[in-house]
Amino acid sequence: MRNSFIIQFLFLVPVLIGLSTKVQAQIITQLHQAGKYDQVLLFGNKVDSLRGDEALLVADAFFRKKNPQKAEEILTKIIKRGYTTEEAYWQLTQVLLAQEKWVLALENIEKALKFNTSNFVYLKIRAGILLQLGKNREAEAEYRKLLRLRPNDESLYWLTYQAIAEQEDYRRGKSFLISNIAKFKTAEYQNRVYDALVRTYHYTLGKPDSALYYTKKWQNSTGKNNQNVSLELLLLNALEKFDESIQFANTHKKYFKETADGILWDEIRGQKEYAIQVYYHPSRKYYTMYLMDAEQQYIQGKMFWKKLSETQSEVKIETARRTDTKTFSIPITDYAALKKQSTRIARALNNLE
Repeated sequence: MRNSFIIQFLFLVPVLIGLSTKVQAQIITQLHQAGKYDQVLLFGNKVDSLRGDEALLVADAFFRKKNPQKAEEILTKIIKRGYTTEEAYWQLTQVLLAQEKWVLALENIEKALKFNTSNFVYLKIRAGILLQLGKNREAEAEYRKLLRLRPNDESLYWLTYQAIAEQEDYRRGKSFLISNIAKFKTAEYQNRVYDALVRTYHYTLGKPDSALYYTKKWQNSTGKNNQNVSLELLLLNALEKFDESIQFANTHKKYFKETADGILWDEIRGQKEYAIQVYYHPSRKYYTMYLMDAEQQYIQGKMFWKKLSETQSEVKIETARRTDTKTFSIPITDYAALKKQSTRIARALNNLE
């Protein structure tokens, strides 16, 4: 009955004055256990009169109510007061992580680890912070240590790869994934791994044939989806298998996410000068091409190809300065010729011809 009275008292008296430390502790504990975090917040300005355990609950309530700044303030205050426990340092670490205060978070997780040197969660958090701080070699070493503790944890293999990739050591990262590919059991991680392999081979190493090989393995592993089917289409065109790509697009329509421009069809790279993103509209049989800078950060112009007759196509070229329309004796079905002519137009617009 007395506990029930305490709860009722709290609702009736919003400004808490003169409560004993013991009563405050009871109220805070009961409210926190009941998930009444809004009421726990009323004790936010009374931290100096609270014991450490209850102050932790108040800080947790602020954190749960999306106020990590106030939670940090409370935790910092009680730690300076001498409440230097494992839980205090761990809770402060979480609050700091939520604010992306990586350096301070690293300091506090190190302090928590002194209480429990083999805590797996702490060790994984520390490795993640090192990765965020750009200490990629240290992060990789930490993840490899964790792998020895949990050799079947697919998340750790992925995080180890990320630490390698952040060192821009793409060949070693690719080799790491290939040698440990059997460790990835779930579709979520298999999608990540194969996507990384395909993109590394295609975009970084310039080996679209190897990328296509892993795209096929990806589809065999997880089944076909928008992600791997879209990449296969790009790779077929990168390998200039244009007839095959048309057939592939027609037989895999259900996997593509079609925009107003159609589906992403090809990516033409003009070395360091420009890039062209090509979209194809299967039902309307026309191409929309975006002329971009080499880093593909901004659009310089557009080209719209459409059919005029069985043997002729028209292209509308739009730039910030002007709009031109030209006709070419190229069937809309001859993508190889369209691609060649589009490259010439892009080079001319970039004053390369």
